[in-house]
Amino acid sequence: MATKTTKKSINSKALTIKKPPIVFEETQVELKKLSQMLDCPVLSYFKPPNGNIWPQDLYGIMECLKIIGKTDKLAIYIRSNGGQGMVSLRIINLLRAFTKKLILLAPSECASAATMVALGCDEIFMGPLSSLSPVDSSLTHPLSPVDKLNGSVPVSLDELWRVLRLWKEAQQPDPVYAFKERSENNLDFGFQGKKTVSMDKNDQTQENPYKYLYEYVHPLVFGAVDRNSSLSVNLCNEILSYHLKDQKLITKISHSLNYDYPAHGYPITFREAKKIGLNVTEASSEVLDVLNRLQLLYSELTEEQITDYDNETYHDNSIYSLIETSGLQLTYQQNYDKFYRETEKRYIILNDLSSWFKTVPAIPGKSKLSKEKFQTSKIYF
Repeated sequence: MATKTTKKSINSKALTIKKPPIVFEETQVELKKLSQMLDCPVLSYFKPPNGNIWPQDLYGIMECLKIIGKTDKLAIYIRSNGGQGMVSLRIINLLRAFTKKLILLAPSECASAATMVALGCDEIFMGPLSSLSPVDSSLTHPLSPVDKLNGSVPVSLDELWRVLRLWKEAQQPDPVYAFKERSENNLDFGFQGKKTVSMDKNDQTQENPYKYLYEYVHPLVFGAVDRNSSLSVNLCNEILSYHLKDQKLITKISHSLNYDYPAHGYPITFREAKKIGLNVTEASSEVLDVLNRLQLLYSELTEEQITDYDNETYHDNSIYSLIETSGLQLTYQQNYDKFYRETEKRYIILNDLSSWFKTVPAIPGKSKLSKEKFQTSKIYF
């Protein structure tokens, strides 16, 4: 017997489902131009704003690298707001197995975990709209504080240290002294290369702030956040070591990206990237023009394709990952219904047919229709 939810999803299929546009021919033309300008193969790795770098992308990158083959120089175009840092290390390890020199093309956002990928490249091409970002991490722990909607709140090490710093400054009898101490010591709390201000929780000379903080932030969250921060530093060091031998420079870059910026989304432009020691190059206007056209095509392809059935149910047919090189385009496309279950106050997924798709130029004489210029099929990793 069909439930109300099942009937709703069956009846919804009569509606016309929105689908992403087809831009394969146009993107292939732009990739060919870019490859000729840079005199090397080009790999595109495009993530829309709501798509994160995740492990499945590794298999798509591998499929493209199989077509490219081993080469002396390879350029990778990235647009991403971030994702999983450990995947970034695996991406660099994979790319380095196929090329001696790796160039990053970052005409726009290349943030967080994508910035980690940038660290593994010998050269970074940037333009006036380009931006990297800090890679300091926040953590949502099972014991994290909760917001007014009972959702877990992410906690970062920087936020915890700032609370402790402000607490210490409030204990100083002379505000001028507190400001001077803060400026001179830079309040780095033990990070390499700078003076430190003691935050020993056993210090009896002032009231201990930890007992108050622990009322809101579980002690295990403190440990988990510190471990997560150490992971980010280790990832940066490891990725940079693929092409840098100067350990001091590696430490400087890693420290800057993890500790020196007041916000995770702080835009690191060309000038700032050069200042912290990254090998950045201003991309030519011709290269930027091609990259901008590619970005517009990819943005069109990955635009959200949401079909509303009613106030409680919708269909998502959006693309959340795009990887492409000359002769091959791979996309991960969502394909499911979402239904809001009132009794549980949450959405549930129905009819999930999400999958990776492969688009390649059609082989003359083998396509079903002689006018077809390309073929699209499911691909399984």
